[in-house]
Amino acid sequence: MSFFNKIIKSNSCYLILEAGINHNGDINTAIKLVNHAKKTKANAIKFQYFDPKDLYLEKSKNIKVLEKYYLSKESIIKIKNYCNKKKIDFLCTAYSKKSFSFLDSIGLKAHKIASMDNNNLDLIKFVANFKKTLLISTGMLAKDKLIDLVENVKNINHKLILLHCISNYPTTESEINLSTIFYIKKIFPEYPVGFSDHTMGNDIMKLSLFYNVKVIEKHFTFDKKLRGADHKMSINYKDVNNFLLFESLFKKSYGKNILSKKIKRPDIKNVLMFRKGLYYSKDLNKNEFLSDNIIEARPQFNLSVEHRSYFLNKKLSKNVRKLNPIKTTDFK
Repeated sequence: MSFFNKIIKSNSCYLILEAGINHNGDINTAIKLVNHAKKTKANAIKFQYFDPKDLYLEKSKNIKVLEKYYLSKESIIKIKNYCNKKKIDFLCTAYSKKSFSFLDSIGLKAHKIASMDNNNLDLIKFVANFKKTLLISTGMLAKDKLIDLVENVKNINHKLILLHCISNYPTTESEINLSTIFYIKKIFPEYPVGFSDHTMGNDIMKLSLFYNVKVIEKHFTFDKKLRGADHKMSINYKDVNNFLLFESLFKKSYGKNILSKKIKRPDIKNVLMFRKGLYYSKDLNKNEFLSDNIIEARPQFNLSVEHRSYFLNKKLSKNVRKLNPIKTTDFK
């Protein structure tokens, strides 16, 4: 089964732990992140591969900052092979055609377009032509631009997954606007919709399950106290497992539409015990008419309160006793 179909057909949300640059440029820290991600039973861990020049001009002071978080091609290959060994999916974001080409050459199952590049149609079309699953974060994107993006890509590659995203780091609860997920689904019903979460903690990613997201991407670390921009807003092993327990509870409780004729209500077996039935309020003789001599009480022995009006003013065919249940065979 392809990566795209696996996500579509799964009953669970595909969880991507975004290691990002939380390795702080150290391959051993990156491997440690993989080990911690694997313990959580998340589906994937995602890194970033870039040449600092993919993002800033050579004269920019940010180049020196990014150089501290750079992982070489050899390191990326080593991490991918280690993920294969640990049986956790390896994903990676790139920011240039050259970097994406490298990632595709080493056999990635999917490619991720970051929000900073979701307006770069030239780059996105280039990556779409790899024919791999394409995850696109929608941060900073207006509706018309999102529609234009999908229209330009869908004929090249239909394997699109759109991730609702707010590109604030961190994002506050009042900024997250989860209802947008439903709106994206309405506009693009043919594509899976996910959530790239930059809020603090795991509460909002739990809430996103109620919007039936197929993918959640969340920053991940093994120590929130480490130096670096993303560690504080990341979740750790404990947070992930807490989320997965919640997801298990959510799936069990979400269930199906029990008002559908195809689904049997799980509480239908309690009708006779919990519903009220009809009983005689006094002794009555044969040929007497049943008027208001009725008691409504549990359990429902045979006839329910719904049948009350049907038996009013019916003539009895035999003697009946007080507190006995009313039966259809009692009448002529």
